[in-house]
This record gives sequence, structure tokens and C-alpha cells, in this order.
Amino acid sequence: MRLVVKYNLYSVSVMILVFIISSVGAYFLIKSALTKELDISLLRVKDRIQTYIDRNHALPVLNSFDDETVSFQPINKKNAEISFTTVQKYIKEQHKFHISRRLSYHTSVNNQNYFITITSPLEGTRHMLIALFNITLATIFILISCVLLINRIIMGKLWHPFYASINQLHGFNISKPHQLNFPQTNIKEFNFLIENLKINTAKSVESYQILKEFTENASHEIQTPLAITQSKLDLLIQDDGLSSEQSEHLVIAYQALKRLSKLNQSLLLIAKIDNLQFHKKSPIDLKNKLEYKIKEFGELWASKSIEIKVDLSDAYIDASPELMDIMLNNLLSNSCKHNFICGSTNIELKHGNLKVINTGQKQSLNTQKVFTRFYKESHDPANNGLGLSIVKKICDQSGITPVYNFSADKDEHIFTLIW
Repeated sequence: MRLVVKYNLYSVSVMILVFIISSVGAYFLIKSALTKELDISLLRVKDRIQTYIDRNHALPVLNSFDDETVSFQPINKKNAEISFTTVQKYIKEQHKFHISRRLSYHTSVNNQNYFITITSPLEGTRHMLIALFNITLATIFILISCVLLINRIIMGKLWHPFYASINQLHGFNISKPHQLNFPQTNIKEFNFLIENLKINTAKSVESYQILKEFTENASHEIQTPLAITQSKLDLLIQDDGLSSEQSEHLVIAYQALKRLSKLNQSLLLIAKIDNLQFHKKSPIDLKNKLEYKIKEFGELWASKSIEIKVDLSDAYIDASPELMDIMLNNLLSNSCKHNFICGSTNIELKHGNLKVINTGQKQSLNTQKVFTRFYKESHDPANNGLGLSIVKKICDQSGITPVYNFSADKDEHIFTLIW
């Protein structure tokens, strides 16, 4: 929900609530004022009646003054109290009851006590309620329409710098930075936002460049001495003058150096993926690429007498060709490396789905850690525990969901890629 819509929802709800409360309050206040005014009018009628009695020593002949209805009832006992009550009065002309206000009091005429009631209709209250209800509805409708219209125009202009600033970030690529043209505004909060965006984007670009330079320099500076050391060890191992014990030590050192070189390459690859250095994407024919990879790994599987089952359908994905090549190499290499002799590997490719199923150790890998760095179940020193971590990194950048399952019935490890 957009901010303006949410703001309108809250403001309109508050306005409606305020109008309802104020209308109810206004109704009771106006009703109270009208009732008091009517009571004063009834008292004036009472004074007119009493004046007539005092002058003529008789009851008035007329029993109605204006809209008031006056009744005289002889009684034996006189009561000095005056009371006001609200009653229902039947109007013959309209054939219905009306709310009325009644003044009751006692008086004496020629030694005869009378109970006098003066009744006046309070019809204005009902009309007032209807009028107030209609005015409230009309006012709420007009006010809400005006608020929504004003918010649409004014709020749109007020929030323009915010949306313009956010839109500047849509096309921003940390690997290909360009000048961000933020709008000028006199709103303090938006200036604060824009200033922070400028600072943070500049810092992100600077950090990215530093990290990129580090990975590139590390790749060159570390790999070069490793390659030199490895070549020198090759020469030493081939020296006939070495004893068997010296040769054995050199072989161990040589193997450790190879593992270090492979570990360095894997870590640098992960850093490059994190730094979005493989950002170029293109449509990839996975069926064609897998057919080539299967031929490429054929000898490796044959060396362990692994049975290969292939079921490939047409499938395409929009991703980095270089990353997809690395990912497939890792998955197919693992299907052989962690398989046992005379095992099996099953490769299934369908639209939006790739499965690599291989036999292996008779227990499931840790599903929570299988794609994390340096996780490995075996103690094979050649395994650095980064292969599946690289697969996960590539999947994250390519919009692929990797899933691991274990089939206990067949001792099969199932790696599924879904996109």
C-alpha cells in the first residue's frame, strides 16, 4: 500500500469519527438548548394565564395560546411544585404522536384549586436531527472529496523528491557506477535522505572498488608464488639424488601446495561472485551444455565404473555462461568424487528443473549446512568444503533455488536446481 493511500485512509477514518462524535454532541447540545427555550416559552404562557386569573378572578375562556395546549383540571389539594416533563402528544390533524414539552403546576381561582398543564410540541428536535444528519453526511462527503483531491495534487508534489530520489537508485549498479542526479528540494527530511543516499552510495562504490582491486591483486600476487613454488617442487621431486624419505616429504608438501592453490582459487571465485563481477547474463541452452559436460566427464566416471543415466529435455535459463559452467562442473565433479566404485549417477533435466542424483555414503548430509562454506562430511584432504558453497552463491545470483534431499532406500544424494 502506498504511503499516500495509507495516509488518506487514516485521515478519512479520523474525519468520519470526529464528524460522528461532533454531530452526536451537537444534537444533544442543540436539543438541550431548544428544550430550555421551550421551557421559557411555557413559563411565559403560565405568566399570561396567571395574569388573566388575577385580573378577572376566573379561568381563561381560551384553552390555547399559539401552539400551546392548555388544560384545567379541578382538584381538592393544591401543590406548590412546578414540573417540566417530556410527553407524547397526539395531533389530530396529522394523525400521529409528536414529542411535546409539558409544564404542570397548581393554582386557585375563587377558592377552587386547579391543576393546569401547558403542552407545546417539541417537533423541532426531530426536524433538527434529520437536518443535522443530512448536513453531516453532505459535509463529510464534500470534505473527504476535497481532502482526497488536495492530497492527490499536493501530496504528489510534496513527495516528488522522495520518489525521484528512489528512482535514481533503480538503475544504479555498484559495478558500473554513474553520477546520481538527485532533485533539489527545500524539505528538510528529504534533504537529509538525499544526503545520506549520496554518502552511502559513494561509500559502497569505494568499498566495492577496494575489494575488487584486492581480489584481483590477491589472485595475481598469491597465485604467482604458488605456481613458482609448485614448479620448483616438481623439479625437486624428479631429482634422482633424493632419498626416499626426502621424496616422500616433497610429495606431501607438493600435495599441500596444490590444495592451498585450489583453496585460494575457490575463495577468490566466491569473492568475485559476491562482488557481482559476473553480471553479464544471456540465454543458455542447458541441454546442449549438459551434453557437452557429460562427454567431458565421461572418462572420470569411467575410472570408477560409475553407471550414467541421462534424461534431458529442452531447458533454457538466463544467467552468466561462465558461472553456469562453474556450477555444472562442481555438481558433476561431486557426483563422481563422492560416489563409490560401480555406483551410479542420474542426470535429469526438465523445464525449470535440474536434478543430479548420485549414490554415495549411506547417510544424509546436514541439510542446514550442506551449502555453507567449509562444510564436509568426509575427511578427504582434497575436499576443501567450498564446492557446494560456490554452487549456492551462483544459484543466488542466477535466481535459482538449490535443494538437497537424501533417499535412504537407494542411498542416493539428490541435488535439485529449480528456477
